Amino acid sequence: MIETRDAKGWTVSDEFSDVNSGDTYEFDPTRSCIIPVRPGIVVLGKTSVCDSVGEPSLLSFGVEFREKDPLGGFCIPPQPGPGSHGGPHCVGDSNDNLLGRAQIDLTAQDLEAVLHNVGDEYIETVVLDTCPGAVCGSTYGPDYSFTYRITRLPDVRVKLSAVLDEAMRKSGARSELEAIVNGLRSLRAPSPRQIDPGMGK
Repeated sequence: MIETRDAKGWTVSDEFSDVNSGDTYEFDPTRSCIIPVRPGIVVLGKTSVCDSVGEPSLLSFGVEFREKDPLGGFCIPPQPGPGSHGGPHCVGDSNDNLLGRAQIDLTAQDLEAVLHNVGDEYIETVVLDTCPGAVCGSTYGPDYSFTYRITRLPDVRVKLSAVLDEAMRKSGARSELEAIVNGLRSLRAPSPRQIDPGMGK
């Protein structure tokens, strides 16, 4: 199974099999959105449809591959909150085996370097870390990779009040001023990734 996770929730695929060494498993791109997913219960590859408005940079999400233990059952997650999305079952039950994970963080500078015009696409393949947080031998575990695509959409006008309401909800701030102060305190100097501008062409 595959799980993707972002600031507004997570999506999970159904269980699938017969993906052996050298094989590629493809999801329907029109039903496999990672960011921004419409609110509600979604299944990656089936009902994970993009919100047409898009998402402002910075873009940040994680991906995780799990092998389902035959003795384990699907865990049942709580319903996603307002404006959030979640899957119908969980990845990461204690009986599941971690096959690999990756975290993708792209700053505004990263995105501007490869997405100059509306409609431009950036495609990247990342190799998943099979033992995050540990030192593994070079032969440890299988090698899995994950390919994603980002498309630049037209700019949209955003009401400041909506942005502040969302910031208050996420941070627990009691006022708009407190939300602004919290946001300013959390700012850090950007560290652009070394990405190849020609990679998505």
